[in-house]
Amino acid sequence: MNPKITGVGLNTFYNVTTVTLTGTTTATLLQKILIPGGTYTAGDLLIINALFGKTGSAGTFIWTLYSSPNDPSVSGISGATQLAIRGIASTRLYIDMGGRHLYIKNASGGGSGIELGTELATPSTSIFAEMRSTGQGNVAINWQNNVYIFIYGQLASSADSVTQEYLKIWEY
Repeated sequence: MNPKITGVGLNTFYNVTTVTLTGTTTATLLQKILIPGGTYTAGDLLIINALFGKTGSAGTFIWTLYSSPNDPSVSGISGATQLAIRGIASTRLYIDMGGRHLYIKNASGGGSGIELGTELATPSTSIFAEMRSTGQGNVAINWQNNVYIFIYGQLASSADSVTQEYLKIWEY
């Protein structure tokens, strides 16, 4: 099925290796996905999703989504581009990333090659108030080269733990 013809989302890249962050307040790599160069082209729409479960309510949890041409297992966030960040209240135990939308305008990363929505979370538990858009932003990612998409997590209290269930990229 070609999603570029049918308009149906294709879950082409994913990592479902469960990773648990516990006993530390250091920002830690949770999951990563390697996207081979040339996979995505101008006109592609990517939606990145992740799911977390938190145990304990001693402190907040922050997750940050990045892209980089470098393997984060080796280089950390050095040279990475931040795509999203979200802080979760200490009492929130189920955390759905909600989906970060990246529209590729220029696959070589020149200029403002990627357009993304800057969704922000509200503290409300209402599903309708959970995400709101504050406008668009632009980042330059060169999809002609290998790109890593990855998530770092950081707990405010070492008494808590967070498990990342998956990291998925849908192409439309």
